[in-house]
Amino acid sequence: MSRNSSKSWWLAGPLILGLLLVSLGLGCLGRGYNYDEGQFVAAGALFAREGLLPYLDYPYFHLPNLVFVYAALFTTNDFLLLTARSFNIVCAWVLLLLIYRMVAAAFGAMGEKRWLIAAAVTLFFALQPIFRFTAGRAWNHDFAMLASVAAFACLLRAIEPDAGRRWMAASGVLLGLASGTRLTFLPLVAPFFLLALTLPGSVSARYRGALRLAAGFGVALLPTLALFAAAPAAFIFDNFTANGSLNISYRQATKPRPILLQKLLYPVQELKRPATLVLVAGFLVFACWQPLRRDWRAALRWPPLAATLVILPFALFGAVMPTPSYRQYYYLPLPFLLLGAVYGVARLYQAQPYHRRIFIGLGLALLISLGHFASNLRSFEELTSPERWAVFSLHRAGQELARHAGPGPVLTLEPLVPLEGGARIFPQFATGMFAWRIAPFATAGERQAHDFVGPEELPGLLQTTPPAAIFERTPQSALEEPLVRHARDNGYSEIILPEEAGFLLLPPP
Repeated sequence: MSRNSSKSWWLAGPLILGLLLVSLGLGCLGRGYNYDEGQFVAAGALFAREGLLPYLDYPYFHLPNLVFVYAALFTTNDFLLLTARSFNIVCAWVLLLLIYRMVAAAFGAMGEKRWLIAAAVTLFFALQPIFRFTAGRAWNHDFAMLASVAAFACLLRAIEPDAGRRWMAASGVLLGLASGTRLTFLPLVAPFFLLALTLPGSVSARYRGALRLAAGFGVALLPTLALFAAAPAAFIFDNFTANGSLNISYRQATKPRPILLQKLLYPVQELKRPATLVLVAGFLVFACWQPLRRDWRAALRWPPLAATLVILPFALFGAVMPTPSYRQYYYLPLPFLLLGAVYGVARLYQAQPYHRRIFIGLGLALLISLGHFASNLRSFEELTSPERWAVFSLHRAGQELARHAGPGPVLTLEPLVPLEGGARIFPQFATGMFAWRIAPFATAGERQAHDFVGPEELPGLLQTTPPAAIFERTPQSALEEPLVRHARDNGYSEIILPEEAGFLLLPPP
């Protein structure tokens, strides 16, 4: 290959990253609405429009950082789902850019070829089914994932001889942002501090680094700590009791099955997907088996590989924390599996050049991943028809809803649609169906103390604050039956909203 063509290999990165940005934008904005997105959008909208805070003013089952991020973004326009998804698309794409840079740095000894390897590895990660399923939705995964991987990159930079003090502090800030966004990222705190105290350097330097890490972490966690201080009982109840014993009681009452068995078997389901299996196999071979069969002590003295191996068990623990298990929860360990495999291969290359084997292996991995990706593509017409996208159709439905409902609060288990149109909702239903469905499993005292509304409290709430309308999605859920019964018993009229969004029930004049 000519010298000029070799030097042009760096162009593979911008080309792949540009295509991935377009792909993320079209794929994520064009996908259907997931009911889990509503609780995150609603919390941001309630703070932006009414100054209402989670735990203090309504139940909220997550840590609060994203509430403030979304609230700031929602002050710029009224397209809530579009704005929230766009933010997460940017987070997912910056994560890909960060992975690209970290892989290129790992293969720095390969000269210009490192750019081609980095582009191929980044594309392989972007084709992972878990990434494609999770990235870009209005959830709380993308921001936390970006912050945690960036924290890891800063941690590795902090232990380099010429690193300034700011890198360890930056790692702490990013780790705090991740932990304050999604509770399942909190287990990463333990390995980060362990690494800060054990990675290369003098004893005094390690302790100073750990203190900077702690300081940065504490600063980033201030919003969470402030809300905890303002409403400690509600904070603990919402994040632990509701997500723990109440959620388990609801699951056992509606879908009884062994919870532990479901958690253990769920990863096996993900391994049935070829691209995921290739990633896990690559980690086991290059990050685990190869170091063991060679000089494992020397391998573990290389900080990037050692740090990845220390972090991964805690990332896996974070993935299995929630009940029940879902695919998006396994987004957390995904980048660390990839980076572990990358550092393992890079370590092998340092011992002996494997140019041809590296490129052949990457080529095969991409072929397997592309085959699975092609079989799951949506139609071109769907991707290029923005008027049909949920981010626009639900906004139009929300505007129509608000036109009929007026200024009063709308009673619904689907808060996104009213909020898209600028209508108000009952704050007690900001989480949609989530607080409503577990409320019967809390005691009457717990429901009163933490502003939970269940079927027993609903009549009193509606008598005190009559709803301007009741909105129900199609198809109707059994959980909505008490709401529909109230409308039927009180002579509400029905309007079918456009975009097949659902039904609006209006009280008599």
